[in-house]
Amino acid sequence: MNRVSVSSSNLKSVGYDPESSTLEIEFNNNRVYRYFNDPKSV
Repeated sequence: MNRVSVSSSNLKSVGYDPESSTLEIEFNNNRVYRYFNDPKSV
């Protein structure tokens, strides 16, 4: 999954994989949260 860098005080990057409906959020402390079965509309 490709993540895109964002300008935020807490976030480093975000990405979405439509095939698996997975949302990834990377925080500035390098932790990555993955949300599975997340519809694109969310």
